[in-house]
Order: sequence, then structure tokens, then C-alpha cells
Amino acid sequence: MSKNTYWALVLAIVVAFGVGRWTASTAPVAAKAEQNVGFAKSVKAGRVERTDVTLQELQDLFCKGSKLTDLQRQEEFNKYRGKMVQWQGVLKRAYYADEQLCAVFGHRVKPSGLLGRRTVEITVSFPDLEKSKLLNAQRGSLVTFQGQLNEHSGSYKRPWHLTNGRVVSVESPEPKTGTISQ
Repeated sequence: MSKNTYWALVLAIVVAFGVGRWTASTAPVAAKAEQNVGFAKSVKAGRVERTDVTLQELQDLFCKGSKLTDLQRQEEFNKYRGKMVQWQGVLKRAYYADEQLCAVFGHRVKPSGLLGRRTVEITVSFPDLEKSKLLNAQRGSLVTFQGQLNEHSGSYKRPWHLTNGRVVSVESPEPKTGTISQ
């Protein structure tokens, strides 16, 4: 097994278990590893630096509970600005804004306080080439996406904006079963 395949496999396993959405219907790990290797090649070809920082790590660093001042947050974010990330989120909506294809994804994060998890929304701008993938995804689908970190607004609900987005994979939501009580 090559070094790149090994690390892609490790990343795929971490992402699958880290999001807590590992199911029997998930694609085989080897297929996910190939996707990640392809991502690494495309990033290298495009000369966009990649970072493996997770959304949870960025939330911990930049959330309101952080001891960083606004100036320190801005300087710290500049270390990540323009770097390519790959995250997962639940599709909330896809739309056009000012002729730009966008989608909003929800991602559960652990807040710094004692409260349980909360959902942070990530806005991603996509090129029109990704339109068909977003048209085939329904609200509630778990989407693995890539994009360049562009902005941290400091907003509580929707703090992250990514550009040059790419849909890597889409898992349709499982149908809800059960009876409706009257």
C-alpha cells in the first residue's frame, strides 16, 4: 500500500467516524480513499494549499469563548484563508445569489461551554459545473464537499464561507420510518 493511499484511508476513516454518520450504506473505505487521493492530486495541480483542519478545530479556535482578541482572531484566520478543506454537512439549501451557485450545509459541533452540540452552518460557493450534483441532492442529504476557506464572519449561526466548492459525495437521507400517532 502506498503512503498516499494509507493516509487517504486513515483520513476517510476519521471523517466517517468523526461525523458519526457511518452506516452500512456508506461506500467502501477503499472508494473513499481513492476520492481523497484524487482530491490531493487536484489540489496539487491547482497549486492550492490544503489543510486538514477540521471544522471543530476552527470553531474551538475562533468561537466567542476563545480568549483571542478580534485582532488576534483575524491574524490567526489569515493562516487558513485560501486553503482547501474537505468537510461534511447536511444540505440545508442550494440557491443562486448574484448569479453565484451557493449551498448551505449544517454541521454539528461541540460548543466550548457545558451545553450539548449545536449546528453551525457553512456557506459554500460553487462553480456552475457542480450544479447537476446539487440538483441531485435533496435537503437533508449528507454531503462531503471541498472548498477554499474564504471568510470567517464571527457570526454565531453561519460563520464560515468557502469558495471554489466541489461536491465529493452525496448520501441521501434515510427515509423516516414509524407510525404517526393521532
